[in-house]
Amino acid sequence: MELCLVMIFTGVLSGKHKKFAYIINSVFCFIILLQQGSLYYSGEFILPVMLDNFREFRALGSSLYKYVFFILTGMIISFLPYGFPLKKLYSGVFRKFRFFKKQPFKEARIFLLFSVIFLGISAGTAFASRNFYSPVLSLLLTFYKGVRSGAIVPNYKAYKTTPHERERILQKFYKPALAGNETAAVPAEEARPNVIIIFSEGLSAEVIDKFNDLELNLTPNLDKLYDESLVFINYYNHTAATFRGLRGQLYSTHQYLGGYYANNIGFGQLERTEMDRQLETGLISLVDILNEAGYGTYFINPEPSNARFSDYLENLHFGNIYSGEINDRYLTDREVFDLLGNSINAVESPFLMCVYNMGTHHGYDSPDAKYGDGSDPVKNKFYNFDLQFGKFFENFMASEISNNTFLIFTTDHASYNSPEYKKAFKSRQKYFVNTIPFFIYRKGMEHGIVDADGRNSLALSPTVLNLLHINKHDNYFLGSSLFLQNDNAVERISAIGDDFYYTGNGMVTRLTVTLKYREEISIIKDYYKISVNQFLSAK
Repeated sequence: MELCLVMIFTGVLSGKHKKFAYIINSVFCFIILLQQGSLYYSGEFILPVMLDNFREFRALGSSLYKYVFFILTGMIISFLPYGFPLKKLYSGVFRKFRFFKKQPFKEARIFLLFSVIFLGISAGTAFASRNFYSPVLSLLLTFYKGVRSGAIVPNYKAYKTTPHERERILQKFYKPALAGNETAAVPAEEARPNVIIIFSEGLSAEVIDKFNDLELNLTPNLDKLYDESLVFINYYNHTAATFRGLRGQLYSTHQYLGGYYANNIGFGQLERTEMDRQLETGLISLVDILNEAGYGTYFINPEPSNARFSDYLENLHFGNIYSGEINDRYLTDREVFDLLGNSINAVESPFLMCVYNMGTHHGYDSPDAKYGDGSDPVKNKFYNFDLQFGKFFENFMASEISNNTFLIFTTDHASYNSPEYKKAFKSRQKYFVNTIPFFIYRKGMEHGIVDADGRNSLALSPTVLNLLHINKHDNYFLGSSLFLQNDNAVERISAIGDDFYYTGNGMVTRLTVTLKYREEISIIKDYYKISVNQFLSAK
């Protein structure tokens, strides 16, 4: 429909302003090609989160060259010189409506009639399917959201609030205790158990053999963990990407501000003093609660060379951040799991040890083990991750630490839905939201499967505290323990900036032009206002 409109408009315009018509036609054709390329490459049109990630060139890996190639190719094709073969016909339409000639071209009237019929059918189809996101309109909306968030131009004003309004919203979300202590699947122990949480980078559940039925034998060690753990299925990431994903799970919150923006206001760009100020929100995290309970809290940082990410982790209130002896590059997955194994045996119990890896990031390949002939970087990186995890898991099970430790395996967010990823796992993932793994292992625990029923990773911290039988603490959590039945739709809505997705019906549905879940989205937007300290000016 948009392409037809562009052809009609520029064709009519070419009767009097050929050069201007050429420029408009070329620009709009480039937008449509760019959006179709994005649709092929990612499964959806360009979103603000893609603009955020594009700023971090390092994170794109080898995919950066593909982006540049497709953009330049689309630009060359769109701006190739060409004529207007229907110029006479278009001119007839132009003459009819611009000069009101008494005898317009017959061909022009026929062309106009068919154009109106085509546009009517297209508009009717769009309305019936409730899919109003055509290429040009979608890019305009992305641009609006990008300006609103600061991803495109230095204009970040969204979800700022006054100190008075902030206090009102904090009180709205305040809870004096956590529900569900009596429902935990594991009985209370006299000795406080340790907790290890593995936040694998960008790993959807369908990567694991147990979930995909592809017989790849790609993840035998995670398959073993699956067989010996309490497994949650139909469980989704509540946001993306890493900056939002890690903090959001530890605080059970939605966070609007991401990592990278045009005016350097993202958490991957802020100076330490400003980051400290913005993250002193008064909100309470899993780490805070366990610090108060006498736990030692640790995070293994795979990016010691990224000073901003290291600062961000320290602002999550971990007592210690470990990176080993490496400080000038990121740690490989082999080095991460070696460091994890050494660290848990060197600290006192009880402890919370969280770890995040970089080796499975979008665009990366494995520097160590390869899958098969090594020709598929996507499979290589996950195969290597599984192998390195398996070595750690074998040593962990043989150690005394495992007798009183919960090992929790999950991810920071779903895998990025690139064509290479979708091809590797025959995935139908359309968005940056998908089912993700959540395994709880403890020696002696029976294997079981719990249906999370579309709930998301807002549930991580409440579920861990439920396991530990800790429920007497104030909190501002949006999520609740997965051991509790909960029909709250907020826990089934994933939010990435201004884009919202519903996961409670066995699939991921993007919430676009709809009246449904407006109240829940309003709750999330209210939480955005207290997720960081950003105030409106006194004026």
